[in-house]
Amino acid sequence: FYLGWSQGTVQMFYALATVEESFLQDNLYKFVAFAPCTICPVDGPESYWEDTLFSFPSIGVYDIYGPNWDRDYAKVCDQLGQEACDYASCDWCQPMSVQSESHW
Repeated sequence: FYLGWSQGTVQMFYALATVEESFLQDNLYKFVAFAPCTICPVDGPESYWEDTLFSFPSIGVYDIYGPNWDRDYAKVCDQLGQEACDYASCDWCQPMSVQSESHW
């Protein structure tokens, strides 16, 4: 059985679309998706995201607000400019991967 909630439903839908069929046939009996998957509307032009969050990996920043955030935040501000620096400034945010933030 696989019980998915929110991001877990997205992960299973991805697996169902991409993982070898025989693996799921052998290992998955039933999939229950408890929470709907939705996409939030974009809060501005695509160029905003390209200039901020989506550019983090290009300078070697793959997680945000983690144990090395002071170093990475300085790199974001120095190399990507004020808009990216403003986006990344958060004193109460929880650590997460840039990939996860990009998808959610």
